[in-house]
Amino acid sequence: MTRAARPQHGVALLVLLCLLAAGVAGTLLLHASVSYTARQREAITATALARAHQALLAYAIAVSPDTAAKRPGD
Repeated sequence: MTRAARPQHGVALLVLLCLLAAGVAGTLLLHASVSYTARQREAITATALARAHQALLAYAIAVSPDTAAKRPGD
């Protein structure tokens, strides 16, 4: 092996490790971003479902039923 080729082995390994680390970091950041967006959507959906639940209960209480049952769900 010549003297000029010998220092190249460590540099190639270092470049490969840097590329691997950048790929892993990019994947983790992308996953964290998607996870945050999913949590936001879930929070909005939960709020909308809670409001719909309250509105449905209010409607059921406000409407007088034709039967003897006076409570929602009876």
